[in-house]
Amino acid sequence: MKQKNVNKTIIATQVALLLGGSFSLTAMANDVEQVAKKPTSAEVEETQADTKEEVEVIQVTGIRGSLRDNLNNKRFSNAVVDSINTEDIAKNPDRNMAEALQRVPGVQISNEFGEGSQVSIRGTAPQFTNTLLNGQSLESAASLPLREETSAFDFSSMSADQISKIEVFKSPQANLPAGGIGGTVILHTKKPLEREDNSGFLKVEANYNDAYEKTSPQVSGLYNWVNEGQNFGASLNLSYQEVNTQRDGNEALGGWYGYYRNDKPNQIANSVDGSPAYSLDADTYEKPGAHWGIPNSARFFRDKKRLNGTVAFQYQPTDQLNLNLDYTYNYTDNSNENHSLYMRNYYLSRWAYVTKAPGFDVDREQDLLLNAQGNVNDIYDVSGNTGPLSNLMQMEFQDRDGSDASNDQLNFTADYQFDEVFVKFQVGRSTSESFVSDFGTHYSLNFQEGVDTGLDDVGVYYGYDTAANKPSWGVTGGADNWLVEPTSEMYLTNFFKRDQYRENNENYFQGDLEWELDNNYISSIESGFKIRKKESNNHRFLANSSREDDQRIIAGEMAGGTIDGVRESVDAFPQSFFDIDKGLRDDIWNNDHLLVNDLDDCAVLLSESSAGQSGCRTGFQEEFGEFYDQQSDINEAYIMANISAGKLRGNVGVRFVDTDRTSLTYQTAGEDSNGDVIWQTVTTNSDSQDVLPSINLSYDLTSGFVVRTAASKVIDHPTLSQLRDSYSITSNYDSNGDIIAEQDLQRVGSIGNPDLASYEANQFEVGFEWYFTDASLFGVTAFYKDLKNIIRSQSFIQDLTGEDYYTTDGQLAVGEYAINSNYNVGEQQINGYEVQLQHDFGNGFGIQGNYTFINVPDEEFTSQDYTAITEQDAEGNTIVTGYETDDFYTQNVRSEGNSKHTGNAQVYYENERFSARLAYNYRSEYFDGPSSQSDLVVDDRQTIDMKMTYQITEDVMSTFSITNLLDEEQEYYFIRQQIEVPEGGILDGQDVYYTQRKEKVAGSHYTTGRNIYLGLNWTF
Repeated sequence: MKQKNVNKTIIATQVALLLGGSFSLTAMANDVEQVAKKPTSAEVEETQADTKEEVEVIQVTGIRGSLRDNLNNKRFSNAVVDSINTEDIAKNPDRNMAEALQRVPGVQISNEFGEGSQVSIRGTAPQFTNTLLNGQSLESAASLPLREETSAFDFSSMSADQISKIEVFKSPQANLPAGGIGGTVILHTKKPLEREDNSGFLKVEANYNDAYEKTSPQVSGLYNWVNEGQNFGASLNLSYQEVNTQRDGNEALGGWYGYYRNDKPNQIANSVDGSPAYSLDADTYEKPGAHWGIPNSARFFRDKKRLNGTVAFQYQPTDQLNLNLDYTYNYTDNSNENHSLYMRNYYLSRWAYVTKAPGFDVDREQDLLLNAQGNVNDIYDVSGNTGPLSNLMQMEFQDRDGSDASNDQLNFTADYQFDEVFVKFQVGRSTSESFVSDFGTHYSLNFQEGVDTGLDDVGVYYGYDTAANKPSWGVTGGADNWLVEPTSEMYLTNFFKRDQYRENNENYFQGDLEWELDNNYISSIESGFKIRKKESNNHRFLANSSREDDQRIIAGEMAGGTIDGVRESVDAFPQSFFDIDKGLRDDIWNNDHLLVNDLDDCAVLLSESSAGQSGCRTGFQEEFGEFYDQQSDINEAYIMANISAGKLRGNVGVRFVDTDRTSLTYQTAGEDSNGDVIWQTVTTNSDSQDVLPSINLSYDLTSGFVVRTAASKVIDHPTLSQLRDSYSITSNYDSNGDIIAEQDLQRVGSIGNPDLASYEANQFEVGFEWYFTDASLFGVTAFYKDLKNIIRSQSFIQDLTGEDYYTTDGQLAVGEYAINSNYNVGEQQINGYEVQLQHDFGNGFGIQGNYTFINVPDEEFTSQDYTAITEQDAEGNTIVTGYETDDFYTQNVRSEGNSKHTGNAQVYYENERFSARLAYNYRSEYFDGPSSQSDLVVDDRQTIDMKMTYQITEDVMSTFSITNLLDEEQEYYFIRQQIEVPEGGILDGQDVYYTQRKEKVAGSHYTTGRNIYLGLNWTF
């Protein structure tokens, strides 16, 4: 296809490239700024002679053209950059920005309920990825309950149709905003004058999820207008998408139980003499074999609705002056439901062990509980000798209807080209906010005294199949199908509403200047400043309820519908249980509960009420301990020299960052005469200064061989949750004045640390790239990151005398306490390499692939052991009065969220009417965190996606795609250590107990199904 173009800047670029290599370079990756810079004076004079005649530009379009553009962006950049262009995004099967980015070398993504969400680069956490829209910060607010706020951006909030190009800067340069130890992702939108007048597209698509068995619509469109003078334009991009998700799972809540108690390893001593005693205090005792603590049959529904819009205006009154106004808005209706039926198996297992219940079986060599079963009326808590246990089995329904999140950015840009000086100013704001509404309805077993609740012959069981390495659990007896159609077997035990509001705002003003030099070594000098004012706040509110024990609401009064077919591929878990009728639930909440200020007054107020309610509820009351309001003033300045010396090019510069923070929180100040907690506001201030040098060099060995190297210092600021200045401190007694029985819970607490320093990293990389055709690349890049000031939650001994902290029993804290807080105590070295291959065979076929190896050694951090000093109080209770501390030492811990191996492979075919693309992604297992004295690991995962397009007419194209083509499931497992050898050595005949422990055992297992898309695209 031939296209006529009379823009002088684009002509100059395309003519030069057409003569040099017969391909179109539409954007240079080293143009970090978001609008094309004006040509130099010499370029203007050179192109003025051509303005009277039209220039024909032959463009390579489609998949091959976009991949060629990506290659050119990388090839001619000054930094280490990978990019994805418009056509590549459109013809990939990816549905959002995160899924598109997973095709880039060194990038790993996290999935949230089957959809790509956050991005990690080169072995770092998602919070270390700096995300910019048109060069300015883009914020997002956490929109799921009880999630801590981080600086990680939720890429699932944006539609792929909004973006024209994505750049991933893995090596920083001084003119990029500070932040991004992993890297910087820049999302670009096209300007109106970069498009033709009266041009655009309309896309209509249907999405079917085969797990949810539901179809949802998706529609997007763009219209662009340019005036006759070609100096003013406006564009509007809108998209609406519904994403229906159903995730079924068998969950190991709380992980595996039975390994440690109070940090004492599980020993074999009691099995020697056959004693079944279950001891909580002995240093050596036998547990009933390791088991899933709380197996859960879970289903998660989400009917996500996403609305995205971008409006842009561009005015270019002269060749020197360019004005842009952009507004981007992203809104997500995040309504979702979570249904759970679970059993506290640790009650069953310990009871079965102590009582030697029929059927109890354990493999001592592998340390696995193989079978336990019992009647629910017989099972009791062996540690307290209490039972039966209503919370032995529970059903929970969390309704989050109305939860939503949004983010937007308003940005104005003005740039002017003098003879040798380019000046640019930007001013704007970026905001994000979220609302999480959580309505909890929890049911437990009903053992109401004197009432036949139908539980007489109900039993529960747990088993583990060592050959299949899978657990099982279930329910026996009772009325037919009572889990689906209950009557009085369960009753309402927890009934509450919780609302949470988060908001993040940033206002910015930025100025940049580039001075072009007539020099054989330094082509230009860039300098600039940026002023950022950020504010983040969080409010959480709780409305709770209570009822007298004789006013129980049984399950049959609120049940309606069925949660059916949960994880049908595994028949060892309950697959069906009752659902809640929302209408009945709302009626009971609103009309059968008296609205009160304090639930402690419920009985008195109910007796005085004539409305006939049988319970009480509060209105929404703020949870002051969750409140924060944090403000940051960030001032940045930089200077950078661009190098152009024959075959050598690049940049060297330094960026200065000054940060001032103010944190406002609520903290307790004792109790009033009624025993209510007194809250007071506390304001703390902190600051930090950072100097960030960087250098990027590229050398053209030949016309097709490029060698790159880069070195820099980078930072990332602590997260909001890490900086929060709040505290909770426990003395020797609880709020009722009673002694706290367990000594390790006396004189302990947690205190926020607003004085945290920034994360720091010194990093280096070297790469080699071979462009063996104009559309082919083989490249290898090695990288190294040395991270310092890593923030960890640690406990150290602090003397709180004179610090004005109050304990939970209302007393002023005096003396030594074991305080858990966030500290800059960790360091870590990350190294690895990336291999990249791309080739167009010239016959419509092509391949693209990459492999990343990341070596993330254990994180090293400073720690300290301590021992409590105790004495007897006046009542003879043992109380902690202080601590003896040992010397500091270095401790190692596994790094979370990093896969050692990541790979992508794509095969495509394209002709004038048809295109097909098959994309493969692999991510190896990674450590997800410690869980109940074992390591929780996410198993490796591989997915195949595909997309096909057919050009029906010149302007109409049909599309068909499938994501997760093989219905890949997500599995977790636990890694357990061998049992620790006791003091004095191993007793004769017990060697197997210390060498044959099963190391890899099952964890949670989820499935989300396939997504199938069918659509039509009209371009004009």
